[in-house]
Amino acid sequence: GGTVRDTVIKAVLPTVDARYVVCIDADTTTTQPLERLVGALHARGLDVASIRLVPSNAHESLLTRFQAHEYRLAMQLRIIAPWLLSGACHAARTSALRQVMDNHSLFFQGNDVEAGVLAHAMGFRVGHVPFEVP
Repeated sequence: GGTVRDTVIKAVLPTVDARYVVCIDADTTTTQPLERLVGALHARGLDVASIRLVPSNAHESLLTRFQAHEYRLAMQLRIIAPWLLSGACHAARTSALRQVMDNHSLFFQGNDVEAGVLAHAMGFRVGHVPFEVP
């Protein structure tokens, strides 16, 4: 987690030869094939994309219902502020993310969002793909 994950991503990206990369937490799964996410990224002409995260424990308790509501609001915000990436899952053209991570501070408090803000500031096409990930 935190800076360790970003450090690993930064170190690994130079070895990736695929055109696109999907960064996803080890404990995160998808119900749809990741090819659909990558296809949507390509079809929209995006360099970096935020995606919609959906809490899987949304009905277990009052606290998890509040968390689910907070996630819904945060995910809606990504439609107009797509640079608010989540480390749980985001996608990018490998070459774009490589450049972003070369400039990433690896400062924990900014980690995921910093990548999105950097991508936007560097002139990359940053957008939102409504691909749901539990």
